[in-house]
Amino acid sequence: MANTQTRRRRKLGGYLQELRKRAEWTPEAVAEALGISRPTVNRMESGHTRCRRAELQAMLGFYRATERQRAKAVQLWEDAKDDAVRIRFPARSSSAFRNFLQAESEANSLDVLDSYAVSGLLQTPDYARAVQNPAASPFEEEAAEVERYVTSRLERQRRLTGTDPLRLRAFLDESVITREIGGVDVLIGQLGHLLEMGDRENVTVRILPFGLGAYGTMCGGVTVVDFGDSEDPPVVYLEHAGGGAWVEDGEAIQRYVHMMRGLDAVALSESASAELIRHRMKALEGDDRLLA
Repeated sequence: MANTQTRRRRKLGGYLQELRKRAEWTPEAVAEALGISRPTVNRMESGHTRCRRAELQAMLGFYRATERQRAKAVQLWEDAKDDAVRIRFPARSSSAFRNFLQAESEANSLDVLDSYAVSGLLQTPDYARAVQNPAASPFEEEAAEVERYVTSRLERQRRLTGTDPLRLRAFLDESVITREIGGVDVLIGQLGHLLEMGDRENVTVRILPFGLGAYGTMCGGVTVVDFGDSEDPPVVYLEHAGGGAWVEDGEAIQRYVHMMRGLDAVALSESASAELIRHRMKALEGDDRLLA
């Protein structure tokens, strides 16, 4: 967890970076004055690590911080002390994906676009296993790794329940409810689960029908993470086979936020989406392969 970026560490690091730049100190000068490496300063300011209290006080001195600035920095430092939520990371997770899971655990809401498979927070265990396709591997250790992946995914889904649940808007391409990942039985179970989750007040499932044509990015999964804090703007994560990547540029982030608003305008309504899912289930349930 020490190298995992968290929301509160990021707020502390961003504030310290702001003070440093105002005081016209370079990261190299800070590293030399503190007797640490330049990468360590970078990790502090990016929110991957939390500085020690002595380092905080020293930096505030370097930056000629006012009493008000000192008080704010110390409060941010205290807030960042205990904010590391315990998360079971899947084996071999990339650092970008670990940071995404941390951000997801702290989020107020998620807007998700998935073009190829059901969104992870809405997957059933059987569907999640099928997505990883352990049957295609002859190695027992890879099958065990899949189970760890499924366990991690199910733990993440707890955010959708409880007293302060995460708000999730999932936009799914129609191909997602058509593609028989895991086979007919698994897909039927998954579609039924989508209907159940879509009945929750905090979960919205919207289908992007084939007839819509081109939409959004048309190139993979996109998640807009919103923390419900005006001082902590939304962030965007792009999913791909290599583990995903964060969108860093503020203007690009706003384009993705705008894209999600556009999907909201063109996707099927919640009721129409549910009806399409039920129609797909009925078609599968009448499939002759189920009777073989």
